[in-house]
Amino acid sequence: IFDANTASSFVFPSPVPNTSDLTFQLLRDGDDGNSEFVNDLDLILNQKNGSGTPVTPVFNNMTNEYYVELTPGTWILNYTLSETEQLWEEIEVGDNDFSSVYEFYTSQVVTGTLYYNENIDENLVDENKTLEFVPIVFYWDDFSTTVETSSNGTFSLVLPQGTLVDAVTQLGTNLKLVNGTQFTVNSDMEDIVMVARPGQSITGIISINRADNYYNSDVGGWESATVVAESLDYDVKWRAQTNDGGTFEMVLPKGNWEFSVISEDFTSGTNTTNVDNNNDTVEIIIYPVDSILSVDFFLDNSGDNNISNGTPVNYDFTLISLINGLDYQIDIDNSSWDGTGHADVSVEPGIYRISVEISDVNQGDLFGTRIMTGDVDFQVGMDSSTIQRSIGFDPEWRVSMTFTNESGGPLSEQLVRLTNVENGWILSRTTDINGSVVDFIAQGDWIVTTETVNDGVKEGLRTLITSSSDITSEELQMSTTQLSEVSFTLTEDDSGSALSGISLSLESADGLGAFSIEATNSTGFASNDLVTGNWVVSLNYTEDGKRWIVDDYSLAVVPGSDNHYNLTANLFVALTGNVFWDLNDNNASNIGEGISEVNMEFSNDLLPLIPIDSDDNGDWELFVPANTIWSINTSYDGFENVQESVSVSNVSNEVLLELTAGLVDVSGNISYDLGISSIPLEDIIVSIIPTAGLVREAVEPVLNSSDGVWSGEWSAQLEPGLWIVSASVPNQDLVIMGLLDVDVVDGGTLEMELTRGGLLDVTTEWLDYDGISRNIGEINDSNVVIDIGFGMKWIQVVDETGTLSLLLPNGNVQFSGDFDVEQRGISMEYMAGLGVDIYSGQESPILNLLYNRISNHDISIQTLNLTSGDDSYVGSMSDVNLVENETDGFVPVEFTLEVEYLGHESYDLYTVGGAISGSDGSDWTLEFNNGSGDWNTSTQFEVGLDNSLMFNDLNIRVTPANQSVAHSFDDGHMVTIIVSTQDGYQETHELIVRVPQIHGFVSNPMEEVY
Repeated sequence: IFDANTASSFVFPSPVPNTSDLTFQLLRDGDDGNSEFVNDLDLILNQKNGSGTPVTPVFNNMTNEYYVELTPGTWILNYTLSETEQLWEEIEVGDNDFSSVYEFYTSQVVTGTLYYNENIDENLVDENKTLEFVPIVFYWDDFSTTVETSSNGTFSLVLPQGTLVDAVTQLGTNLKLVNGTQFTVNSDMEDIVMVARPGQSITGIISINRADNYYNSDVGGWESATVVAESLDYDVKWRAQTNDGGTFEMVLPKGNWEFSVISEDFTSGTNTTNVDNNNDTVEIIIYPVDSILSVDFFLDNSGDNNISNGTPVNYDFTLISLINGLDYQIDIDNSSWDGTGHADVSVEPGIYRISVEISDVNQGDLFGTRIMTGDVDFQVGMDSSTIQRSIGFDPEWRVSMTFTNESGGPLSEQLVRLTNVENGWILSRTTDINGSVVDFIAQGDWIVTTETVNDGVKEGLRTLITSSSDITSEELQMSTTQLSEVSFTLTEDDSGSALSGISLSLESADGLGAFSIEATNSTGFASNDLVTGNWVVSLNYTEDGKRWIVDDYSLAVVPGSDNHYNLTANLFVALTGNVFWDLNDNNASNIGEGISEVNMEFSNDLLPLIPIDSDDNGDWELFVPANTIWSINTSYDGFENVQESVSVSNVSNEVLLELTAGLVDVSGNISYDLGISSIPLEDIIVSIIPTAGLVREAVEPVLNSSDGVWSGEWSAQLEPGLWIVSASVPNQDLVIMGLLDVDVVDGGTLEMELTRGGLLDVTTEWLDYDGISRNIGEINDSNVVIDIGFGMKWIQVVDETGTLSLLLPNGNVQFSGDFDVEQRGISMEYMAGLGVDIYSGQESPILNLLYNRISNHDISIQTLNLTSGDDSYVGSMSDVNLVENETDGFVPVEFTLEVEYLGHESYDLYTVGGAISGSDGSDWTLEFNNGSGDWNTSTQFEVGLDNSLMFNDLNIRVTPANQSVAHSFDDGHMVTIIVSTQDGYQETHELIVRVPQIHGFVSNPMEEVY
C-alpha cells in the first residue's frame, strides 16, 4: 500500500515493459457510399513474430475510439466483419504514443478442396482422395492465415479482393506430401483445387556470420525468423518458421531451391540446394550489423564503480564467448582503445564475458587488475546497439622496497609488516635474498614496520609510505635504527594497587600510527621496544562495569636515556539504570515500560554538568569517577520531574528512575439518534476503563447536563495511556465503547454515538482435582479478560458468584482468563478462552466460561549409582571412564537413575529411550531395565499423584563398541536418555562415557617386498 503523501520506493520482482498507447478508429463503406464508424468490436492484436500474448483493445463509446497499450514491435490487427468485409492491418509500434484510422476492405469467400496423389507424375485428380483436417497456410502481402480442411477435404475462408495469394500445405516428414498453389482473389474465381504430391523433407538451420554459429534463443533479441524457399519451377514461395534452436523443417517438391531469410533487421545469405533424396539439410548464413561494446577500465578508488573518481588504465583483455562464438582478444596496442582506460569494440551477436588476466608485478606491470566492481557479462542482441560496461579494478600499485640494517647490510628473508592507516589491515611480506619486497599494495597510506637484531643490538624500522601511481617506478630504500626499551608501571588511583592484564595504547606523535603493547604483569609492569621519536601513551579500558583512564601522556624516546614511566589510572565506574513508567503498578521496570529520550542531568560538586538521554528501551549508562556523589534530575514532557541523589562506590551502580505522568484533561461527546429525543442523567452510565496492561482504577467522568437531561458531553482527568470509554443506557439497551489514546501533553477527545447492543450473561466454572464444580468467584482477586477488538481489551472483575451480566456493542467478543490454585500441596494452573458474537436487541443464552487445568508432566532426573563390574574402575556418577576387558572390548557400564515426579496428573506413563553420540555410536548398545529384570532398547514406567512420586529403579546399560571400532574423544561419548509422554512432553538426562586412548606397536615383522 502506497501513501500518496509520502515518498516511497519499490522494487518490482520483474522488469516493467516499455509500452506505447495506440488510439484508433475503424471505418467501413456505408450503404449510402459514405464512411461510417465500426464500433464496439471484440478485437485482438497479435505480435507478427508469434511471441507474447494477445492484447485486447478497449472501446470508448463517448469518442468512438479503441484504446490499447502495446510493446514495441510489429502487430497484426485482423477482423472479419462479414463475408464481404475484412480488416487486415500490420501496425509498427515504436516508443511514442500514436493514433490512426483503419478501414475494412472488400473481401470475399474463397473455397476449395485439397486432394492428394501418390504419383508425382500423374496430373489426374481422384475426387475420392481428399485430405481431411489438414492445415493450409495462405500468404499475401505481409499477412498470413491458416485454415484446416473439413472432413471431406474442403476449405473456406474470407480474403481481401485483388490480393495475390500463396496457398501452401506441407504434410510433414512422415507423409511427405506437399502442394503450393498461387491465385488472385477476384469475384470471378472458381473453387481452388489443390493436389498434394510426394515431396522431400528438408531440415535447415540459421547461423550468424559463419557456419555453425547458430541463431537461436541464446542470442539476445532472438525472434523466430521466416525462411523462404523459391524455385524457378514454381510461382509459389514456401515458408517456414525457425524454432528456438534456430532450426526449421520444410517438405518441398524435388528440384533446385533457393533458401533465404526474410528480415528487415539483417542481411540474409542465400543457399541453393538440389532437393533430392541425397540433400536434406540446409544452412543459411545471416549477417546482422555488429554492436559496440563501450567499456571503461579503471582503478576503482572508492569501490563504487564510478570512473569519475577512479584512475583510468589500459590493459589487455579478452571477450570470451559463452555460446561457442568468437573470442575477441584486445591487447594494449589494439585500435579499439580510444584514450586511456576506454575501448570501443565491434562485437557480433552473442553472450560474452570480459576477462582480464591478473597482472604480474615481476613482469613490469605497474598496477593490479583484480576486478572489484562492474558487470563482466553482457549480451549482444540482433539489433545493433551500444553496450556500456565499467570494470573497476582493486586499486593496487606497484611498490618496491629494499631494507638494510643500520650498518648497511641487506635484510634478507626478513618479515616486514604493512599496516593500513585508514582501516588497520595488516599485510605481511618477506624480503628476498637482496632484502627487497616488490608487490602490488592497495592504494593508500601504509605504515611499514620490521624488527631485527644486529650484533646483539635490537634494531627496527617504522615509516610511512603512500601507495599510488607516483611511486610505481621508484625503488624505496629503508634502513633500521637502534630501538629503545620503554617500560611502564601502571597503578590504580582508588586503591593504589598495581593493575595487571591491561594493555596500554601507544600512538606516534610523528604520524606513524598507534598500537597496543603487551598486557601488564602482576606488578603492573609492561615494556616495549620503540623507534626514536615522540610518542603518546594512554589508556581507556573497560571491564565488568569499571573503566580505567590514563589521559594522553607524551614521551620523547631516545636511545640510551631513562625510558621508564610510572602511570596512574583513574578509576571510573558504571552508573546505569532505566527510566520507566510503571504501567502495571508493580514498582519495577518491565518490558515496554521504558521511556526513551528522557533528558537527564548528572551534577557533582567538583565536575561539570553532564546531560544524557535514555535510549529506545529507557536504559542509560554513564561512567563516573569512583567514590563520588551525584545528583540526577530528569525532564520529560507530560511527566513529573524526578530528583535522585546517588552515592557511587568503586563498583558499578544501578538506579531505577520511575516517572509519574501528570493528569491531563480529556473530554468527549456521545451522541444518540435512534428516535431518542433526550436521555435523563440518571439513566446514563459512563465509565472510563484502563486497557489490559494499564493498572489503574476506573474513572467516572463528569457529565454535563441541563435540567436533568444529559447533553452528551463528558470530561475527566486521566493519566496518559490507552483507556476505554464505555457508555450505556441499560433500560433502552443502548451502548457504545471507544478507545481513547491519552497523550502526555495534549490529553485527548473522543466522539461516539450510542447504538443498540445485546445482552449477555456469563457464568464461570472450573473442576477441582476431586471433580467438584466451582466458579472463579471462589478465587481471590479473580477476573475475566474481555476483548471486543480494535485495541479494546480490559479486565472485568467478577463477583463472588463468578458471574457477569453485560450490555455490549455489536460484534465479536472474546473472553479469557487464568489463575493458579493450590491443590494437594501443588500449585495448578487453569486457563479459559471462548468467543461469541453479539447482535442488536439479542438476549443471548447464558455463556459458560469453562476453565481447564493445564496438563503438567514435569519430572526431575538424577544419577543414583553406577558400576562397570570392575574394581579398578574410576569415574563419577554421570561422567565415567571405560575399563578394558580381556576380549579386546570394554566392560559395560550400568547406571541407576532416579525420577522425581513434579507434575500434577493422577497417573503418568513415560517411555524411555536414548541415543549415543559419535561417529561410532551405531556400534554401541544402549539398554534399559525398569526393574523387571529384562533388558530392552526401550522401557516404560508409571508415576503420578495417585501413584508413586518417585521412581528409583530405572537401570541403564551401556555396552561400548569393540576396541578396534570405538573412538576416543576429548569430550567423551554423550549418552542422552530421553523420557517422554504420548502428548509430546520430553525430558533428557545426559551421561558421559569416555573411551581411554590405547597406544601400542605392531610386534610382528613386516613382509619383505622386492
